[in-house]
Amino acid sequence: MKHTTKLHQNTLPRVATGALALGAWLLVSPLGYAQDDTEEEQVFELSPFTVEGAEEEGYRATSTLAGTRLRTNLKDVGSAISVVTGKFLQDTGSNNSEDLLVYTTGTEVAGQGGNFAGLGDGAMLNDGEHTSPVSNTRVRGLASADNLRDYFLTDIPWDSYNTDRIDLQRGANSILFGIGSPAGIINNTTNTANFDDSNKVGIDIGSFDSYRVSLDMNREVIEDVLAVRFSALLDDKKYRQDPAFRKDERIFLAMRWEPELFDSDSANTSITANFETGDIEGINPRLTPPQDAITPWFEEMDQATYAWQDSNQVTTLGTDRYSPWVGAAGGRIYDGNVVVFDSASDSTQSFAFPAAPQNYPAVSDSSLNDTSNGSYKGILNYNQVGKNLGLPGSVISPYKNKSLTDASIFDFYNNLIEGENRQNNSEFEAYNVKVGQTFLDNKVGLELVYDYQDTSWDYKNFLAYDAATITVDIMETLIDGSPNPNVGRPMVVGGGGSAGSGSTARQRENWRFTAFGELDFNDVLEPDSGLAKILGSHTFTYSRTDQTINEVTKSWNNWYVGSGYAPTAGSSVGQASRDATTITYLGSDLRGLSSASGLYLSRLTAIQEAESTSVIQWDTTTQSYVTYDLPIVNPNSSDYTDATRPLTQLLEYEEDITSDVFVWQGYLFGGDIVPMFGWRKDVDVNANSGAAVKLDGIVTGLDGAYTDEVEGQTRTYSLVAHLPQSLAEKLPWGIQLSAFYNESSNFRPDAGRRDILGQPIPSPTGETKDYGISVSAFDGKFNLKINKYETSVTNDTLAGELGGAYYIGAGEAWGQAAAYNLLNNTGNWPAGENYGTTSAASAYGAGNILRWQPSDEFLVDPSDSSLGYTQEAIDAGYAIQAAAVEDWYANQLPAEFLAAWGMNDYATGGGSWSMNSVAVTGDTLSKGTEYELNMNPIDGLNISINASKTSAKRLSLAAAYTDWIESRYEALQGPMGDMRIWGGGNWVLTPNAGGTVRTDYENQVLPPYQLALALNGSEVPELRPWSFNMVTNYAFQDGKFEGTNVGFGYRWQDKSVTGFALNDTEDGYDVDNKYYGPSEDAVDLWIGYQTSIRNDSVDWKIQLNLRNAFATKDLIPITVQPDGSPAAYRIPEPTTFTLSNTFEF
Repeated sequence: MKHTTKLHQNTLPRVATGALALGAWLLVSPLGYAQDDTEEEQVFELSPFTVEGAEEEGYRATSTLAGTRLRTNLKDVGSAISVVTGKFLQDTGSNNSEDLLVYTTGTEVAGQGGNFAGLGDGAMLNDGEHTSPVSNTRVRGLASADNLRDYFLTDIPWDSYNTDRIDLQRGANSILFGIGSPAGIINNTTNTANFDDSNKVGIDIGSFDSYRVSLDMNREVIEDVLAVRFSALLDDKKYRQDPAFRKDERIFLAMRWEPELFDSDSANTSITANFETGDIEGINPRLTPPQDAITPWFEEMDQATYAWQDSNQVTTLGTDRYSPWVGAAGGRIYDGNVVVFDSASDSTQSFAFPAAPQNYPAVSDSSLNDTSNGSYKGILNYNQVGKNLGLPGSVISPYKNKSLTDASIFDFYNNLIEGENRQNNSEFEAYNVKVGQTFLDNKVGLELVYDYQDTSWDYKNFLAYDAATITVDIMETLIDGSPNPNVGRPMVVGGGGSAGSGSTARQRENWRFTAFGELDFNDVLEPDSGLAKILGSHTFTYSRTDQTINEVTKSWNNWYVGSGYAPTAGSSVGQASRDATTITYLGSDLRGLSSASGLYLSRLTAIQEAESTSVIQWDTTTQSYVTYDLPIVNPNSSDYTDATRPLTQLLEYEEDITSDVFVWQGYLFGGDIVPMFGWRKDVDVNANSGAAVKLDGIVTGLDGAYTDEVEGQTRTYSLVAHLPQSLAEKLPWGIQLSAFYNESSNFRPDAGRRDILGQPIPSPTGETKDYGISVSAFDGKFNLKINKYETSVTNDTLAGELGGAYYIGAGEAWGQAAAYNLLNNTGNWPAGENYGTTSAASAYGAGNILRWQPSDEFLVDPSDSSLGYTQEAIDAGYAIQAAAVEDWYANQLPAEFLAAWGMNDYATGGGSWSMNSVAVTGDTLSKGTEYELNMNPIDGLNISINASKTSAKRLSLAAAYTDWIESRYEALQGPMGDMRIWGGGNWVLTPNAGGTVRTDYENQVLPPYQLALALNGSEVPELRPWSFNMVTNYAFQDGKFEGTNVGFGYRWQDKSVTGFALNDTEDGYDVDNKYYGPSEDAVDLWIGYQTSIRNDSVDWKIQLNLRNAFATKDLIPITVQPDGSPAAYRIPEPTTFTLSNTFEF
């Protein structure tokens, strides 16, 4: 399968030509193949390996494979399983997880129509982090569910065009997946070919010019023996945020063959196969508004602007010019180069400039360097401002970036700030073949299944998550003192950080063998005797699965400064000095305006990519600013193929998982007692190709394979007790009562994970207990289930909750680079300049040259910096420098740490690091109660109601993580913590000098770590303690409204926990003092009409669905500041409509 990074395409998926030809043949095939309408309908007994929608009654399903791997009545299953029928999908207009999971019990899904953001509760919410094609979900407040396709793990998002039903398993289930998500699974059962002839065409139109066309054709080729099915989809969904869209093209083929291989009516042979191919391309909408760094310029900064000269004083605490609001523009612009686009509609850049002086060629005489004492500055986001202001609780950095809330500044409801500069694409192929054989009227059976899936996806993020910010250019002048023509203009900063592109190619290959046998004591004892009834029947099942996963993940910068630019040629790609950050101006000069309200700034309407240009830079030889060529490398351009693209990260691995499962289910006392036991063993072997080897920040290879093996055994226990029929007969309304108990566990084999010390991390495990009652009445027309549960997840990877964890490795790599260069007197970054020679001999063998600049107060003559520093200052500074190097080398990292972090050039100070294999883990516990009610009290009326009460809390961080943080920070209190990593200049000679490993550790690592500790025992982000959903539909059976159906859905979520107040000492959170956001609700409405047309040869149905019919634009708070004021918001779901037309013939 070919994996490429694509721009928008309008091509059909591969193999489309042949598939469409088959579809055309099916459509025009002679009507003689159809069954005679008067022929008696035959009844087929389903194989125990299958379930079909034909068994369903409205919104109620009666059986599932999710309980024991064989078809089992839902009433005999003790675990928390919900089944969504085709009727429910049709009525609610649900075509995918984003549509459906807002209705189901205990589930959450992110998206424009979703019910949570799923971005965590950190200072910065990363809206570009989720790049997988499957939806971002959460079950019971714990973690995302695993997505399954016909009970095989999948990366393919399901769609209703070829879906028979959806099974949702909440909590662990080792029988199905000892290797699955502890939160649960979402299984899509694909359609099978049926022994009849049918055609179905669907044409939908919807909000924002969306449209959808689907086709489903089934043919019985040989009566009762061979059937084929063809389905196709073209779904072009547009979102309210222009130009966001999702275009989904798919083709699906299925075959069913049931030959009579044995001369016996008690044997059945079934061979089914299906194939699907698809291509999804799009631009994902943003779930949150841009971050706000424009209103503070009006409200807090009094429209301040700054000259480049001495602008470093503005960010230096203690100076008269210091401003806590000023720092790196957009959180991205440091010392690289900036490429300017004059407007949002410009596809060609206007000019470029350096963000900071590079002083080229490097000289030992610091008096020859640029003397501007400045760099390009911008307005900080609020998480940094809160710390700079020393607001209460700053020690744990509890302050969050603020969302823009005034849509008249930028209309984030209807516009995507980066326009078409964001992309999300995927393509896939899937094959599934099943061969099943049963004997003795389905009492014994075998099944062999082969499943293969080839999926790839890629993305392009124009904006880094911390740079999705609307701000203002506050620089009056540029580096050479010339006027900045754009001062006061609103702008957005692109590139750097998490901006960039990436791709993942993953192949999943599965073989699964299943065998079962039933022992019925009615067959070995006197039928219907007392003893036979007591002993009942027993089903024994064995299954063996061999799964192989191959994955290649790549990432690369959208663009960067080439090595031909001499001033930064010695730096690596990934360092800020090699960045080519973009600035796009969104409007004219704002100076003099009273506020930003009413600006209605434009989104980007052009594709913007940095191109080679020229910039000025300080020349130490001519003592002037000289123009240099600035080559720009664009890995996304046509200059590169997938094989030649320069990568900044590469991960390759193969995982082999072998699973053995044994299940026993009994039906005792005439089926009144249904016990079940399951045992599972999984062996996971992970072969990783090693960390990426880099040269100047670009991947050149992998440093060697290593293999890890993880083995686990899990068990499931279940007991269901039904009220004996002799007692049930005495109850009114045909009431049937049952009680159930289920206990299960599973684990997610993840042999490739390492803790921060490089030691293997135990696989994430989940344990679930479910117990409760179910009530059925009125001949099954009323069904209520009440389930209490407790689900725990242990050793799960924390995502988006520990900002700064990267610096655990990055700081070590950069500190080592600094120490190496000092030790070996290379003069390269970040060794610094020559600030003088000491009078003492070298303490560490590299000469006695001071590379770290003293404070200006130690100049021989403050009025003439060319005279240098006093000898006392040089000697004192050198002593600190030497001690730092000596202590650094006395505390070298262990080999396991280096391997885990990909520091393959650590010994030579290369500065490489990677967090690909490193995981920070934690534990979560969820408790609650779930209520599910299905009713169809009269013909044509279906009602589904569910409610859930949830308490999900963060319990602890991994001990390896906490131990290392504490011990390494203690070591950094010594001389090694003085190691300067951002060059030798511009730092004062104090133990807490800015830019040291220690201070960066204190700024980057400790605050989120302390915050995570403070949140132990607190609710997970966006938790809704209660949720309630109701869906009902009534189809008129007769009278003048016959053929008409009307329905509605009501969705309600309790107020969410958005944060916590500080404790009395302001060094942590008081997790019992919670802040809440508002509750949410939504009303969905639909009305349809069905009739026959074309002389009753075609059944036509038209239906109008309104989602969130009474929507508002009230933003939904996600996070809050320590005082409870909102910080980040989620954009609410808009009102949308779909008008669907379905033709069946």
